[in-house]
Amino acid sequence: LIADQGLTEATENLAKALNITIETVAADAPDLATFRHFYDLTGLVVVKEFELLDSLVAVNLDTPKMVHLRLELAGAYFDIEFSRDRVSPSNPHQLIVNMVVFGVFFTLIAFIYLRNQLRPITRLAAAAEAFGRGRTLPYHPSGAIEVRAAGRAFLDMRARIERHIEQRTMILSGVSHDLRTPLTRLKLGLSMLEHDDRKLLERDVDEMRQLLDEFLSFARE
Repeated sequence: LIADQGLTEATENLAKALNITIETVAADAPDLATFRHFYDLTGLVVVKEFELLDSLVAVNLDTPKMVHLRLELAGAYFDIEFSRDRVSPSNPHQLIVNMVVFGVFFTLIAFIYLRNQLRPITRLAAAAEAFGRGRTLPYHPSGAIEVRAAGRAFLDMRARIERHIEQRTMILSGVSHDLRTPLTRLKLGLSMLEHDDRKLLERDVDEMRQLLDEFLSFARE
């Protein structure tokens, strides 16, 4: 490789065949420092691999698409330049493409999963809203454990409220019917009185009957 601090002819021919530039570093040549751009992720791997060489002085990746090495061999320094494609992927953007593709894929999966999880909550909300407006929709708990627990609690609450409403309706209906009978007897008794005496009393009885009818209508709602 080296003859009298220079390159042999065979080495130069081999470098040309491989499209590699090899130059002897002059004594007054500026120092070469290891460098790569912070956004050059593949360059990090390139630098680490070349640092395994004992003769390596520096790896410089400042020039786009080129690798610049400085080696120390037998007391002499040599600069070697070759294409970046030889040591790193020619399509580093493939990482970004993979990230975008997999990101879209997992986003789609998450969307489908969340939609399936939100559907039982939507049905529960619709059933609760309908019950609040006096309508009863068929509902069966489904979905996640927490959603099913909330659904069962809603069904228990709805059943208790319906029983309470039914019992209240029965009680109010019974009270209304029980009060209607005495009013009927009272009105019959008033019909036997003189017209002048019973007029005001019959009006009071009619008002009480009207109140009972309204009360009974409210109990049936």
